[in-house]
Amino acid sequence: MGNSGNKIQVEPIAIRAEGSPEYTRLVVPINLDLKPINEKNFSILGIRASLFRQNNPQKISDALPHMFGHMISKYPQTITRDIEFPLDAYRIEKIEEQRKGADLKIRLDLYFIIGIYEPLIVKSGEGQQAKDFLTEILTSFVQLQEIKIPQSHWVKDILPKMGYSEYLLVEIPKSNKIIREAWDYIEKAETAFIRWDTQGVFANCREVGKLLDNAIKAKFGETDPTYTERWGRFYNKKQGFTHWASLDLHRAEIKAEVKKADAAHLMFVTKSMIKFAEELLQEKSE
Repeated sequence: MGNSGNKIQVEPIAIRAEGSPEYTRLVVPINLDLKPINEKNFSILGIRASLFRQNNPQKISDALPHMFGHMISKYPQTITRDIEFPLDAYRIEKIEEQRKGADLKIRLDLYFIIGIYEPLIVKSGEGQQAKDFLTEILTSFVQLQEIKIPQSHWVKDILPKMGYSEYLLVEIPKSNKIIREAWDYIEKAETAFIRWDTQGVFANCREVGKLLDNAIKAKFGETDPTYTERWGRFYNKKQGFTHWASLDLHRAEIKAEVKKADAAHLMFVTKSMIKFAEELLQEKSE
């Protein structure tokens, strides 16, 4: 804070959700390493805070009022305080639209109201005593940029406690994203999944399959064993990807309801399929 040498830090995996779907708060613990300012005792009288998505000027939430009132004197101290940001379903959805299946990057704007105390001599019946009095009130602004909440922590530990949805966390080896258009379809599928639009998930995953099939066919040719067997046994056979990914198109005739478990599993398989297709294409290029 300022040039006083006081420090503030946020540990992303310590961020949590509290409350209920009717009144959800994102709780951000801030760690403060504090020492007297210019050898004067001080107290943080209050904290005002605002929450933003990284690189987005639109504010998400203002923190609940936080009274501090802890005197810092003589020795350095380390203190942790929870800052609570109310959220609702609409704002959570907007966060998810920007996050798009990745880590969540947020920014905090913090305003500290600081009281400076100085000892003054007070006369009493017992003589003179030095007592600390509030002599000055200052404000200090701190901006914490690019606080990165890992996708795994956000999806597994935070979103469910907000009552937003239950997620299957899909983690596959990192891809170089050679087929950019395929990953664009995955982002659309993830957005549909968040909205419980299972038809949207299936439709976008089918488009991924068609795109990959055309790419591999063009690279290897229709008669190459890599296309007909290595790829074809997974994608084209009677019980392969094309058969399964059309499930939502045949709900009436098979008298089965497509549920979120089907959509989540299809996304898992589709992501793995993209990675497989990219590796096949790389083999041909080597």
